[in-house]
Amino acid sequence: MITGKDTFLKYFQFHREDDAWDYKESLKLRTKPEKFEFLRDALAFANYGGGHILVGIKNDFNTIVDVQDEHDDAKLGDIIDSILCADIRCTSEYFDVDWNSSTRHVGIVKIHPSREILVAGSDLHDSRGKNVVTVGDIFTRRNTRTVRALTTDIRQIVERLYGHVTVRAAYEHEDSELQILSELPYSILNDTLKDAYEPNAKNFGRKLEQLWRFSAKFSKQEFAALIGLAPADIDQYFEGKLPIDFNVLIRATKLLQLPTEFFFKPTYNLRFAFWKEDLIRYAVLRLCSPKEMIGQLTPESYYLIFYQLADNIAYFHDLLFDRESFSPFGNFESPSVLDFKINSEFIEHNSRALSVQYYKVLEQYRPNAIDKGLSKPEQIIHGWFECSDSHINRIVAESIIKIDIRKPQRPRVTFSFWEDVRREKVTYRTYDAKQLRMKSRSK
Repeated sequence: MITGKDTFLKYFQFHREDDAWDYKESLKLRTKPEKFEFLRDALAFANYGGGHILVGIKNDFNTIVDVQDEHDDAKLGDIIDSILCADIRCTSEYFDVDWNSSTRHVGIVKIHPSREILVAGSDLHDSRGKNVVTVGDIFTRRNTRTVRALTTDIRQIVERLYGHVTVRAAYEHEDSELQILSELPYSILNDTLKDAYEPNAKNFGRKLEQLWRFSAKFSKQEFAALIGLAPADIDQYFEGKLPIDFNVLIRATKLLQLPTEFFFKPTYNLRFAFWKEDLIRYAVLRLCSPKEMIGQLTPESYYLIFYQLADNIAYFHDLLFDRESFSPFGNFESPSVLDFKINSEFIEHNSRALSVQYYKVLEQYRPNAIDKGLSKPEQIIHGWFECSDSHINRIVAESIIKIDIRKPQRPRVTFSFWEDVRREKVTYRTYDAKQLRMKSRSK
């Protein structure tokens, strides 16, 4: 039977450290920083597949000294449980060894391999207040040191735990993101825009599946192991058939660098309702009147504003390019603004001028570009979830003259392109990107 002493002498003869063992002159665990440093190493060795800390070897790697502090298995276990609450098994032995015609009392601590990927559950600081461990960190051993795991390290940990799994190089579907997104029900898009959401297993699973698909770094089994789910059951988690532990969500949030509220707020294409972003909200609020009613706007109000915008852009597009599809009444979600009769002759003679002035607005609707299951305004809104805030700001500025919020639950939008059609005169304007508004220009 190989004893701790045998292992100590075996590794000491190399006079160097390795990924599987570390030298320490002493292992003091009196202060919090000392304990935290040990816990960091314990996390790393356990994830790596096990390792040893040889206690009683000076930094020159050649000198053995007596160990004063001894720690039995129970004490090490108590420190791990009370601070990390992690499943790390440590065993220690202390013994005498002969060195340079004298006897030295030394020790060895064995950290056993973990049975899952271990993730730090709390922040730990050194004596200067610097983070030694941050919530969500995964540590391992690389180049003889304890380090934060990279993607390649995590893959090695996964293979140690679950065997080799094939890593997909990209999406599993030929149509990339568009097909992935087209699989989502249209209700998810509308609910996100309304900021409507219920935290439950189904929604948690859907979000995790989106994260996996868009990461393009891990196979499904690797992704499951990374965030702490059983790889064999990952499909059931994605489908919402199995409940997901809160700790899994915390781990995924940290590892994937997600906003803290990601799993508890609606998202579409991994993005929150874009009207919540400062630049876009500013673009909307500066057009609202009366200003004293702004505080009464609700998520439903913003939803209706952007639905009206998308709906009217689609109908304006039809008026210029697809007259057979054009209807002046709009969608039931969008209060009609066409309280005038359109002069067909004006449209015939000025369709080019209108399309040039509003080319950026008209670009928002691209027939047949994506899933037929979405309505015209939904197709436009779908595209906005892929656009920058500055782009959406420009569309708002170019399209909208004012927003009447005297009835905040039913805002009424006045559009610049419909005003041009009503007045039978094209207003030539250009977008000022610095001031985030339109300004007049000559023809």
